[in-house]
Amino acid sequence: MKAWVYRKDKADNGIHIFEEDVPTPRPGPEQILVRVEKVSVCGTDEQLFRGDLKKVPDGIVPGHEFYGEIVELGANVSGFRKGQKIAAESHYHVSGTADQGIIGLWGAEIRKGELLPALNGGYAEYTCIPFECAHLVPGELISDRFWPSLFEAIGNDFYLIKRVKETAPLRAVGIFGCGPHGLFAQVFARYFEIPRIAAFETDSFRREFASKLGAANQVFDPVNNLNSQVEDFTGGMLFDATLDMVGKQGQGFESCCETTRDGGTVFLFGLFSDRFAIDGVPGNEIIFKMRTVTHEHKGKRLQIVGITGREGVWKELIQAVSGNAALQDHLMKPVHVMGTLRQLGDDTRHPKPGVLKRAYHAW
Repeated sequence: MKAWVYRKDKADNGIHIFEEDVPTPRPGPEQILVRVEKVSVCGTDEQLFRGDLKKVPDGIVPGHEFYGEIVELGANVSGFRKGQKIAAESHYHVSGTADQGIIGLWGAEIRKGELLPALNGGYAEYTCIPFECAHLVPGELISDRFWPSLFEAIGNDFYLIKRVKETAPLRAVGIFGCGPHGLFAQVFARYFEIPRIAAFETDSFRREFASKLGAANQVFDPVNNLNSQVEDFTGGMLFDATLDMVGKQGQGFESCCETTRDGGTVFLFGLFSDRFAIDGVPGNEIIFKMRTVTHEHKGKRLQIVGITGREGVWKELIQAVSGNAALQDHLMKPVHVMGTLRQLGDDTRHPKPGVLKRAYHAW
């Protein structure tokens, strides 16, 4: 079959994925074989394509946002049948370890720095996944109106906003970063009726896009008078919770801490550089292990909460999106359907302007 394969020590125009012919997989006892029909591209994969994720093993087929049809069942699989349409969860459990593997990225960590072999992902004609990762897609979503591969992506933001809703009191929320996840978080913050939503973005195109999306009450450039903007927006109270959707070298984190009230919560979602740490704890460790730590910032005591995954929300998420055509349309606005998977490599090496999140049909 055809697949896009990550090559750690090989690059073309700085991009580390190559179209290759690889064996069609066969499912293990607790796996299902899926014919891939639709994929969407995660920002994590965009980093992987550039060779920025050193933890990812050579030879992996990336892609952890995908949707398709079950074509074969492993011997121990129950609750599914051939022909059903499913969207995939990327995180999977491994018996005997508290860590989780992530499809198309890396295996579970069994000892410090020692990972189990990774499972291939969805940038291929077929892929095998643990059946625990498969979620049935209802018939009303089987069309070209909505890309069910997005469930894996937007599930993060749905779960994130559900956690934000637990913050008390919750009068105003600041969302830093208007990339795809920042935009999806704004949509779900509006869906969950958070009273006041402010969004922040340094890039003018993304800032304008967020304004047109209309989910946030206001969209600001954080470079210009950040403190006075937030004081005006919150009536001097600052935010009860802020969301760092930026990560990277901590630019968004610093702004989150600056604008969150004493006793408030900063939620971490955007991945950081390997060197970024908070009070000696690697930022990505806080995210991937969903840790909660206390952080002092200019006399304020803040709770820092790492968020990843979608565990426990799939049924509620699919039900919410399936029954709401307006929500489907809102969630698809940042998505650009580029064509078939065959174009993935060329689109990566020669990116088109104005594309926030890519999606593809099957090969």
